[in-house]
Amino acid sequence: MKTEVTFGGVTVQPGEIGFGSLIDVELKDGTVVKLPIIVMNGAEDGPKFVVSGAVHGSELIGAEVVRRVLREKVDPKKLKGLVVGIPISNPLGFQAGNRSAPQDGLFPVINRPGDSGGSITQRMGAAVWDQVTSKMDLRIDIHGNMRPCTAFCLCSLHDPKTRDMNEKMGRATGLTVVYSPPTGTLEGMGGARAEGIKAVYSVSLELIAAGKVTEVSGDLGTRAVLNVMKLWSMIEGEIEKQPEEYVWGPGWVQNAGRIKVNRGGILHFTKDPGEFIKGGETVAKTYNPYGDIVEEIKFPHDGYIRAWAAAHQAVNTGSSIAYITHDE
Repeated sequence: MKTEVTFGGVTVQPGEIGFGSLIDVELKDGTVVKLPIIVMNGAEDGPKFVVSGAVHGSELIGAEVVRRVLREKVDPKKLKGLVVGIPISNPLGFQAGNRSAPQDGLFPVINRPGDSGGSITQRMGAAVWDQVTSKMDLRIDIHGNMRPCTAFCLCSLHDPKTRDMNEKMGRATGLTVVYSPPTGTLEGMGGARAEGIKAVYSVSLELIAAGKVTEVSGDLGTRAVLNVMKLWSMIEGEIEKQPEEYVWGPGWVQNAGRIKVNRGGILHFTKDPGEFIKGGETVAKTYNPYGDIVEEIKFPHDGYIRAWAAAHQAVNTGSSIAYITHDE
């Protein structure tokens, strides 16, 4: 029998949607900052799902996908299960337009237990885990990269308790899946980080133009979330393919970390994210202020750039400039 649900200050009856705050915190002058949530309580029983955006405060696109899914696409009277939407998981960073909160230099950790007695951001993260994530069956966390980049899904296979379903969810999104393989530890996204911690099936989306609301990213992210809901029979309908121009490589590639530079200067890209690159090819060049090439950055193996990491193309020695994958 379906019953009412309560999260933070929001109580919602079956077949309805509610709005409110999960936790309130105060700034130095007493200004109250709320962590907004949207709770959709389906008319029938089913899985419990949390979809979150803007855990990195500068990445606006997640909030837009949460809005589209819960305010335009899903009818609570036809929903099986429960969806909790957290459009802005890091309101302090969001207000400042920063990845992290300026008050403590952190962003909330929402996929594992936090510190309810810690800093202002740690308390927000702990509230999300304690009140929402730890009670869910599955989650999607939505991020974005700065251009030039491409869209993809991040999927961890570290934890044997979540590995198979994480893979199914990743493939259901329709985006190219960048996976982190098993390493013999429980570290990684979507895993139960230690014994006794609830395992929540989880993937992350990385969309295009993090700080902008674009039709492309809004459509890609919304379609991915709805596809996962269809996989779990929360809503009716067939899983939809993503547009081919936004699905790169073979569709299933292994994460290979980052590329760093050895020389400082002004970076020029010579390859595009999602373009196949052979090992040894030049992917970027660094120029000094006089216009001399001081370094040519070579790709370490066959594979792909999933996103350029340098939001600003003036780089220092040791700067990470690209997130890369192996060829699969």
